[in-house]
Amino acid sequence: MNIVGIVKWQKTNQLKFVFVIRIIPLFAVLFVIFTSCTKTQDDEFNRDSSILSKTYFENRIIVGYTDKYYIEKIAQLLNGKIIVHVPELKAISIQTNKNVDAVFKNLEKLGDLSIYGIRYVEPVYKRSIGPVEVNQSNKTFSKVLSVNLLRNYTGETFDFYLWGLRAIEISKAWDEGFNGDGVIVAVLDTGVDGTHPDLQGQVTKGYRPKYDEILPENSDSSYGGSHGTHVAGIIAAKKDGKGIVGVAPKVKIMPVVIFDDGGWYIGDDYTAKGIVWAVNNGAKILSNSWGGWGYSQLLKDAFDYALERNVTVVVAAGNSTSSQTFQYPANYPGIIQVGA
Repeated sequence: MNIVGIVKWQKTNQLKFVFVIRIIPLFAVLFVIFTSCTKTQDDEFNRDSSILSKTYFENRIIVGYTDKYYIEKIAQLLNGKIIVHVPELKAISIQTNKNVDAVFKNLEKLGDLSIYGIRYVEPVYKRSIGPVEVNQSNKTFSKVLSVNLLRNYTGETFDFYLWGLRAIEISKAWDEGFNGDGVIVAVLDTGVDGTHPDLQGQVTKGYRPKYDEILPENSDSSYGGSHGTHVAGIIAAKKDGKGIVGVAPKVKIMPVVIFDDGGWYIGDDYTAKGIVWAVNNGAKILSNSWGGWGYSQLLKDAFDYALERNVTVVVAAGNSTSSQTFQYPANYPGIIQVGA
């Protein structure tokens, strides 16, 4: 759904969703400026490639099924154990005692997989959050805004560093009442430190898919590092005259930890489960500043699940100036893809 379509669709709730439409481009630009994804990669699964073999988990297979009747039979067929089940998407993830290569070869011998209730089979891809890149234009931006920097634009103590808010003239949106009130943004990332002074009271309950754990509101869920807290601050740091302020200071942040245990990606299987949980629990925007190689049908289905329920999905395109079209989830249809 494009921007015009969203506006037309939500005429009856104009204030709430006009905010979403007005604020999304602003928030998207900011979070992509400060966060980034891994370099783009080819999405073709080539079992003979030693490079691609490093981009997925060796002993996990995602299977889309036609009916829940087949679930246990599929697990037995693959001689594995079901570790993730996403019933909304009719998909399971199976841990096997064989590597992906061997499993695919065995499945090829079976011929038509539909008779076993299988819609598709795919590896569990690995994805990442790449390092922030600071280019010369960012370093010299303060010179361009030298006149504006003579005054405190946001009223926050660290206002000098908030040049991005000046660049997009965010105060005009705030003056018109577009501050994020009533909107929940799910940050799919490393978790969020809800005890941070600028985020206290800004963080709603969240989810840790790998451990099926509900995260209490305003708690510290930064199990994967500080990146998610950084993103959350750019979006929704409160406006209180201290520290910084986010582009939408009335937004509530919903942390969904998909980079866990020190920052490792949990896999497309657990991530899809987290996306569905976020949508089912009230998220209106999904923030994704991550990505990698490999087209995943399950991940696409998860984002489609969100889009079909009128949830806006924003994804960073990454820092690459070439081969960007192979980046996922950035290149799934329907999402708002933003480049820095």
